[in-house]
Amino acid sequence: MKTVVPLSDEKLNYAAEMLRLMGHAVRLRIIELLEQHGELPAGAFHQRLDELQPTVSQHLNKMRALGLLRARRQAGQVFYSVAQPQLLKLLQCVRDCEL
Repeated sequence: MKTVVPLSDEKLNYAAEMLRLMGHAVRLRIIELLEQHGELPAGAFHQRLDELQPTVSQHLNKMRALGLLRARRQAGQVFYSVAQPQLLKLLQCVRDCEL
């Protein structure tokens, strides 16, 4: 039998916040786009998601603030990538769920 180490309160609280934040279809789609492309400029998201730019910016900023996304500036543009590769496992878990 495998020994299971209990999660710390800090880790549980972070996980709850991360799962709450990722419980939105647009945010899951953002991770899916980054899984496919590795990195995208901020402007590419609203075009590919068919969402308004301010709405997408709010999603990106919330995900970045929690440390889920990485942002870097280059030539006046902000490029986003996944900062927590475990999110890709979450995406696969969603794919594996039956409807």
